[in-house]
Amino acid sequence: MSVHDYNLYEARREEILNVARECFAEKGFNATTMVEVARRSGMSVGNLYNYFHGKGAIIESLAEREVKRIAEEVARPMSPRPTNEERLERIRKIVITSLDMKRARVTLEIFSEAVHNEQLRQIIARIDEKMRELLARMHRNYGFKGSDRDLDLFIVADMALIDGLSIRTVAQNRIDRLALAEEIAQRLVGRWDSVGEMKD
Repeated sequence: MSVHDYNLYEARREEILNVARECFAEKGFNATTMVEVARRSGMSVGNLYNYFHGKGAIIESLAEREVKRIAEEVARPMSPRPTNEERLERIRKIVITSLDMKRARVTLEIFSEAVHNEQLRQIIARIDEKMRELLARMHRNYGFKGSDRDLDLFIVADMALIDGLSIRTVAQNRIDRLALAEEIAQRLVGRWDSVGEMKD
């Protein structure tokens, strides 16, 4: 496959992922079929299977895209001793993205379906591990010097908070996203400083 063809293939995959995300947000995971995703993507079902072999593969790719986004944010250069404002800005961006209504609906659909779907449970476990690694890197980059056990507790709390934002977004559809992102960022940075691990 030439570079040009590969770029076209990847661009088409991204289009399909966006369509599937819309379908999952509107109809739910179970009610969305590959036929519907193909129709709304303007292709045959057979052609769709050239890109994704099923809904599970689409979900995993959507989750991988989210991990990549956070990885890019974590990897973005900062000063060797990041200031509180730099830390706050990073957290605000992650929180605001998590408060997107479509993202929240899809997240809740996936978790709900995973209760009964072993394939989705396995996908979530793989993505969860990648997210934990990213958050561990972020905390270490921000100067965390506690034990591995302390770091693991921080990460579990962070992930519980981010996961809970999906519930809050759907339950309370008029959230002041900027104000909430600021509140969460201030609490997290305050928590880091309170244990004396991340003083500037």
